[in-house]
Amino acid sequence: MSRKKISIELNDKNVEENLAKVVNTMSRLRMEALSNKDFSDKQRDEYFHLVYRLASSMEALVNKDDINRMDFLLKRIDKDGRLMWYDFSQEDYWKKNEPNFAKTLDTLTITNLKDNFDNLESKHHILQAIKYLAVKNEPFEEKEKVFDTIQPYTGKVKGFNHSFKLTDIVSKLFGYSYNIEKDTNTTIRVKGDPEFLPEVLEEAEDIGYSEVEMEMFSSRFEELRKAGLEGRVIENRSINNKPTLRGKIVSYAIRYTTPISYTIIGSLPGDLQNKISKYVRKNTGTEIDTRYATNTSNWIGFLGGAAGGIVNWAITGDFISTWTLLPLYTALESAIRGFVVTNVFNQEADSDDDKVGRLPFLPITMIARKTIASKEKKGEKIVASFKVKDAEKEKAKTAPEIVNAFEYFGRIAEMKMPEEVEQNLVYSTENHFNFGKEFKNYVTKETSKWEGQKPEFQEYIDKKNEKYNLFSVKTINGYNKLTTLVCSQNEKYILSFITGKDLKEAEEQVKLCNDVLAKDSDLIDKVKELTKKTESLYAHIIKVEGGKVVADYDITA
Repeated sequence: MSRKKISIELNDKNVEENLAKVVNTMSRLRMEALSNKDFSDKQRDEYFHLVYRLASSMEALVNKDDINRMDFLLKRIDKDGRLMWYDFSQEDYWKKNEPNFAKTLDTLTITNLKDNFDNLESKHHILQAIKYLAVKNEPFEEKEKVFDTIQPYTGKVKGFNHSFKLTDIVSKLFGYSYNIEKDTNTTIRVKGDPEFLPEVLEEAEDIGYSEVEMEMFSSRFEELRKAGLEGRVIENRSINNKPTLRGKIVSYAIRYTTPISYTIIGSLPGDLQNKISKYVRKNTGTEIDTRYATNTSNWIGFLGGAAGGIVNWAITGDFISTWTLLPLYTALESAIRGFVVTNVFNQEADSDDDKVGRLPFLPITMIARKTIASKEKKGEKIVASFKVKDAEKEKAKTAPEIVNAFEYFGRIAEMKMPEEVEQNLVYSTENHFNFGKEFKNYVTKETSKWEGQKPEFQEYIDKKNEKYNLFSVKTINGYNKLTTLVCSQNEKYILSFITGKDLKEAEEQVKLCNDVLAKDSDLIDKVKELTKKTESLYAHIIKVEGGKVVADYDITA
């Protein structure tokens, strides 16, 4: 993008554009795009035309300080091309990685919207207008590249240096050992330890993703849901009927070494036999005959044990010896198991999970069962999708004002009050307890006749300075907007300040306004003093006398 200074061309028609109304319409289109997770070319064109209108208004009203801010933003975009695709959903990421860019864009948004500033999401639209202004006089090829990036919603942070290697950038940003399996404009699928999923979700939110997908056991998924993470199962990876190479090798080895494998498998409990049978069937298409395996094991154990014990006894003549008693024990156990488990060696007898295994295989059985139980406790392997916090709701947190407090207070200031009502704002010993109350009652009565909604506000009575205040404080993404109506006899002021300063005690700020306004100095000097003391990026004051505006000043940082 060109680094040329933005030229200014004043145009009366552009000045008349209602900048705030255009921005509100742009925000509506943006929210529609976010709700649908898509938007048509027609919507893009509608938004693009609104960007043109916004740019025209900004161009006509811009001052030297704002031109310098715009130039700074363009230089940062030239240095990091990802900023060309800035989206408000990426706000947290850029606050960390380009704080000066984010701060400067904040200031430009405030100085352009002024009293209508009610939501920081508007900075997305302001930046689109700046991009438009930067290339409007460039060759078409250059303009087209930039115009294609002017969208109501651009999604996540793009790749480094125009390379768009999202896999690299996300891996570096996350800082964990995660393999990225899938990456779209709104969703990323990572493979790794779900222990750090909350941190991954936080990083994903900064970058601008709306969902994170991850493989895990179902038990872990339930734990995360109970912990408050919003997720859903989108894939069950335990349901996999495709044979694997390792599974085929093991399964065919079992099938083609039947005399050995069936003898061992038949010695196991019924539940383990059935699990092995299912495993072999999955990989070869043919299952193990567990009844045949059990009978084979029993017959070999009975005949082999009896023969071995008798032969050893005959050769050594020693009945009480390990190599005589152990084979005979095997024969006895096989006989008992044959009668009890398989109904007198009946090969057709049912084979169920309750069938007992051989005593010598008890340690192996316990280990196998413990392993299986552990896996069953973990549950099935799944892929779960977790919703990243709604970036717009979380970051915008402040709903647009239904009624502009500055305009509402202005209507009150221009009301013509009866003299006795105005007199209620003059302090005396005869008007100590009732000071301001008659005035308040009159205002309440008259405004109750007005149609439409009213802004939320508080009141403050300042007997020392003989002033009655209505005021509203609105917190907007780290910024505070104080709007107050200052009423004294036959004189009213409407003031608005937007500051990054923490207004813990709003009444103290209102009192500060009253104290400064009570000074014997020019109004513009009072505004400058208040702007400095409140550390405001924008300040606006209107003075009304006899129901008519007699002075109107605004100051931007």
